[in-house]
Amino acid sequence: FFLAISAVATTVFVSQYHGSHQHKRYGPITWQMLWFGFFSIPFFLIVGYYGPDWIWSGDRLEKQYFRWAAYFGCSYVFYGALSGFFIGQGQTRLVSYLALATNIINIFLDYYLIFIANLGVAGAAMATSASMVFQAIVLA
Repeated sequence: FFLAISAVATTVFVSQYHGSHQHKRYGPITWQMLWFGFFSIPFFLIVGYYGPDWIWSGDRLEKQYFRWAAYFGCSYVFYGALSGFFIGQGQTRLVSYLALATNIINIFLDYYLIFIANLGVAGAAMATSASMVFQAIVLA
C-alpha cells in the first residue's frame, strides 16, 4: 500500500512535470513522498513488533521473516519515491541496472546470512531488507 502510493504518485507527477518542462517541480513531489515514508516508520515498527503475533500463533518461521521485513518496510516507500523520480524522467535504465545489481547483492547476502551466519529465515529477511535499503541509498 505505502510502496504503491509513493511509487505511483512520484512517477505520475514527475512524468507530467517532465512532459510540460516544469523541471523545478520534480523535487517537491519527491520530497512529499519521502516525508510520507518517514511518517510510515511508526506504522511499520508497530506492525513488525505486534503483527506476527496477531497473524500467526506459536513459534513459526513466518513470524521471524515477517517481523524483519516489516521493520524495514519504510525502505520500500523510500525506494518507491526515489525510483519514481527517475522513472518519471524516462531514466528507466538506471533503475533497472540498479535492481539487477541489488538482486545479485541479495543473493550473496542471503547465502552469507542464512548459511554462514546461521540466521536462517531471519537472515533471508535481513538480506532482502538490506538490499532494499542499498537501492534507496544509491538512488538518493
